[in-house]
Amino acid sequence: MKQQEKNACVSEGELFRKILGTEWQKLHPDIRTRFVKNPALGKLLQYSGTLRELTCSRIGKLLGFITMPMIKGALIPYSDTHFRSTSRCIPNRAVPRFSSSASTI
Repeated sequence: MKQQEKNACVSEGELFRKILGTEWQKLHPDIRTRFVKNPALGKLLQYSGTLRELTCSRIGKLLGFITMPMIKGALIPYSDTHFRSTSRCIPNRAVPRFSSSASTI
């Protein structure tokens, strides 16, 4: 197996644990649980919940609106509090595809 293929099988959590070292344990348990998942290539991974706060700078809002047709919501050009959010990811070796949606509660 090529080194690149081995790396494709490593979960995000494994990468973040390695990078963060002992700081990993300081993350909220829900965040650690989210990054432990290692979905099969081509299989949908979905997270739903409520965000307490989302902030975006003026430049971030501009970039979010400009890039929306190209990256379909990966950069959310809004600031809001307490709203429902769903994120979906379909892992692919070549290009990961992400989408997200949000609605105010």
